[in-house]
Amino acid sequence: SATARTRAMIIEIDNNIQPPRCLDMPEIERRTSLKRSSIYALFKSGVLTPIKLFPKKTVVLERELNEFIEAKFVEARQNIEAN
Repeated sequence: SATARTRAMIIEIDNNIQPPRCLDMPEIERRTSLKRSSIYALFKSGVLTPIKLFPKKTVVLERELNEFIEAKFVEARQNIEAN
């Protein structure tokens, strides 16, 4: 669940010496080539965990976004190999 992932991220943040890098919406859009509506759909479905820093500032941990992108590459490779 999103709550469990958020708790795990907080524990990870506490255990790391360097703070994790957070990416804002423009950077998420740039890295994924997705529009905001698609990114918000990923938030709603639980694929990505949004972190609300301020009322108008939502970020995602860079590590989580990188994992998402890597999973999409693996999925694409598997689809190519299957065809």
